[in-house]
Amino acid sequence: MYDIATRAYGDPTKWPIIWKANSKTMRSTDPNLIYPGEVIFIPPDPTKQAVVQQAQANRYAKKPLLSATMVLDGLEVPVLNARLNRSVDTMADSFVCEIPWTSGLDAELDKRVAPFSYAPCQVYLGPNLALTGRVYNITAEKTDSGIRKTLECFTKTVDLIDSTVPPPYFYQAAYFDSIVKSVLPPFGLSASFPQGRGAYFEFGVEAKSSETAAKFLNRLAFQSGQIMANDVYGNLVFNTAKALSLLPPVGTLNESEPWGQNLKINFEGRTRFNVYKALGWEGDGAPVISIAKDPVVPVSRFVTFVVDDNDPGNTKTTAAWKRSKQLIKTLTIPIPLAGWYNPQGNLWAPGQMVNVISATLHCPNGFPFMIRETEHTMEDGGFACTLHLVPAQALTGEDLKEPWVVK
Repeated sequence: MYDIATRAYGDPTKWPIIWKANSKTMRSTDPNLIYPGEVIFIPPDPTKQAVVQQAQANRYAKKPLLSATMVLDGLEVPVLNARLNRSVDTMADSFVCEIPWTSGLDAELDKRVAPFSYAPCQVYLGPNLALTGRVYNITAEKTDSGIRKTLECFTKTVDLIDSTVPPPYFYQAAYFDSIVKSVLPPFGLSASFPQGRGAYFEFGVEAKSSETAAKFLNRLAFQSGQIMANDVYGNLVFNTAKALSLLPPVGTLNESEPWGQNLKINFEGRTRFNVYKALGWEGDGAPVISIAKDPVVPVSRFVTFVVDDNDPGNTKTTAAWKRSKQLIKTLTIPIPLAGWYNPQGNLWAPGQMVNVISATLHCPNGFPFMIRETEHTMEDGGFACTLHLVPAQALTGEDLKEPWVVK
């Protein structure tokens, strides 16, 4: 590890950074013993990372407010059309863009947009860093005007969604944050916990070797009352929806404004159920049934699912989790807006609260919604942002407040 740290960082004493990121996936417990064929992940040098980030921020500080800039491994690339999706509860954010490309014209660009290059990228909306990730998917298309490439970029957290959870698989008497910090190093990720360490799992939690890291962390996050999002550097941030819901609104959206002129919203009653029944088993094989209810639904509509776990507590948690996920899906409302910025002059962002005045949405006197997801687009010279709004209680797990429910 000394030699690797010297080559990577120019400092052999930084070998623990590399060892921490790789120790769980290596065959040996000795940092000086590496078997042939093992792949070593080299995380960024944390002492240099802040300097690089500040230099990049200074470089793009004077970009026009309505402009999309993509930087591929240090190379700025012209963007034709673009879409940036950020969310407060889906773990990975994404950026999709079209770029012009001529084979052989720019050797540096060719390397970065070659299939399976996994080129690191940063995305700026105006002067604001909006996403840090990698290029994962590439589509090349020949058109009348030449070749275009569509680049699909995701935050590095997408590796948690695609990869199985690394060992160890059992955590005894551990706080949520310590479990997260144990899972992340092999992926080169870090996490922050603004509202504290999260739940204490006194009797232990177990991951299945076949489940993804994201599924395992999602399961624990729900039990801990936390939701996962990315910061603009691509690392995880665990907030509580309750804390976000208490933030002051960043502005008011009034249906009398242009966005409300052709507003059309579908309220689909068939996507809701009044009973969510989780079926599990005790360690001795005895069945365990847990139920979560949606009191708004006045008819008999129920769904039953099996929990592959011997912990009765997880059966109860899973029923509530299923109810919450279904409500979030059902109650999310898209609001298309012109421009990218909120009334305070900042980019619209997930986790912000906004007051909505809309007779169409049954809130003529105003109702506070949380922005669950933002979709910033640049297409054919136009700039727009779709806000996906949801009643905050759908995320917090509290008794649901819905503006359209007549009491």
